[in-house]
Formats: sequence, structure tokens, C-alpha cells
Amino acid sequence: MKYSELVEVYEKLEKTSSKLAKTDILAELFRKTPDEDLDKVVLLVQGIVFPKYMGYDLGVALQMMIKGIARASGFSQEKVEEMFKKTGDLGLVAEECVKSKKQASLFRKELTVEGVFKNLQKLAFLTGEGSQDKKLNLIAELLTFSKPSEAKYIVRTILGDLRVGVAEGIIRDAIAKAFLPEGEESIEVLDYALNIYPNYGEVALIAKEKGLKGLKQVKLKLGEPIQVMLGEKAESIKEVVDEFGKVAAEYKYDGMRAQIHKDGDKIWVYTRRLENVTKQFPDVVDICKKHLKPKQFKCFHKEYKESMTSKKWLKKYQL
Repeated sequence: MKYSELVEVYEKLEKTSSKLAKTDILAELFRKTPDEDLDKVVLLVQGIVFPKYMGYDLGVALQMMIKGIARASGFSQEKVEEMFKKTGDLGLVAEECVKSKKQASLFRKELTVEGVFKNLQKLAFLTGEGSQDKKLNLIAELLTFSKPSEAKYIVRTILGDLRVGVAEGIIRDAIAKAFLPEGEESIEVLDYALNIYPNYGEVALIAKEKGLKGLKQVKLKLGEPIQVMLGEKAESIKEVVDEFGKVAAEYKYDGMRAQIHKDGDKIWVYTRRLENVTKQFPDVVDICKKHLKPKQFKCFHKEYKESMTSKKWLKKYQL
């Protein structure tokens, strides 16, 4: 799939304020996207190239991006910085610089979704001595072959600021509209799949290839977190008592809710926002290795599943 096709959709989304209209635009995009690119496209419309729980950082700061734009366009860094101060958006700066660049590329190659996606992923793995120069070269190469509008969204994606107004709820609804029968059941089953496996790209592919049946069969994967059930807010204690009849209360201590997976000696620790914080808590990792006896440990059990969905629903779908 050509990257320019995705860019056309970005531009439509940026000009559209209605959530329903955005959903329609994305559903149409997902339907026409080839299977081999669908997972990538779904991530890219979120402005990311890895599911959030993977925790990979592309490691590109504003100053490096300014250098990359300057190198690709032939403008001085000072000029690029001056333009950035006026617009506050390096994406727009990149678009203008590429449009007005001083020397045209002799051998322009058309960018593809796969090519852009893979090159952006590479940025996260360029580390160590000389990595900054390698990242700069990769950014400059992408921008050199970009059309002006493509450069805008490549820069915004790298900086994590896509600015097209697409939240996860819109993407979910677009996946349902593109690949599933209309109705409440489709949303319920899709929500279940995304709770168990919060990778929108992979879940979209399952929805397209296997429909509702495939989504119902989604299972937890060790090392990849599930969505955490969050508490709901009440206006008063009376409201809670009226709702549940009998309640228990306890002191709330400061701390962090952790989701832990174990596979042999491999431990993963995630926050409630699905951030991988394993490296930040070596003491927790050590405790888990010493005291969690099962070879494989999944922090997913009957009580959690029943609290996430109704018993009637679970029985209906044989979960």
C-alpha cells in the first residue's frame, strides 16, 4: 500500500471534527487496506509503530528532528528553528521545507506503508555508540524521498504528535464497522478481544480474517498485558450502599497496581496503563522468581473474567 494513500486519510481526519465521520473514514480505509498492511495501518492511525504496552521509545528529540529536516531539505538549522518558533509544529515545518527544498532528489522512490513503518521501528533499536548519527541519517533519508504532505506526518509520527483527532474508541468502532455485523454483539465481542489482547492492529486483522468467531477465541498471551479493570466513581457513600446493600471498606495505601506475567525465569511487570516497568522494579522481579512456584503464571483468573463481563455473557460465548 502506498504511504500517500494513508496520508490522504490523515488529511481528511484532520479536517473532520465529527466522531461518526471519522469512524466512517477509518472503516473505509481498513476495508481497502491489504491484509499484509492492516495491522501497520491501524497502529499508524494511532500515531504509533508499536503497541503501547511494548514500551519502545523511538528516541528522537526536537533538536534531532530539526537537524533531520535541515539535512533533507538543504535549509540551515537556524532557518528550520525560526520556522518552528512561528508554527509550533515541526510537521508543518517539514512539509514547507520539503516543498521548497533547494535541491530535488534525482532518484525519488515512492514510499510504502510497510517501508515507512519498518524504518520508523528501526529508530527504537538504534542504540549505543554512533546511534544518534544513524537515527539522523534514517530520518533524513525518509524525508528526502517524501512528498511534502508525507514529510509532515512522518515527522509528527516520530514525535508522537499526529494531530488527527483519533482516539481508541473511534478506532474500535471503525474496526467493527469495517469487518463485523452491525449490532451490540459485535461491539461486546470486540471489546472482549481488546481487553484480553490490547493490540488494535492484530485484533483488526483477526476481525477481518475470522470475524466474531475469531475474536471470541482470543486468549491471553504471556508477556503481553490485559486491560486492567478500573474502579468506577460514585457521588457518595450512600449511593454505593444503596447499590450494593452490604459493603466493606479499607484504608487506601499509596502504591502502584502491578500486573505480573511469568514464563520460567522471564518476568514482566506492567502498570494499569499497560506500561512495561519490569526494568524499574528489579526487587519485584526477584521476589516473583523466588516465590511464584508455577512455571507459567497468568494474572488472569475466573474472578477477573466474571467481573469484566456478565456470567450470562460468558456462558453465551462459552468463555
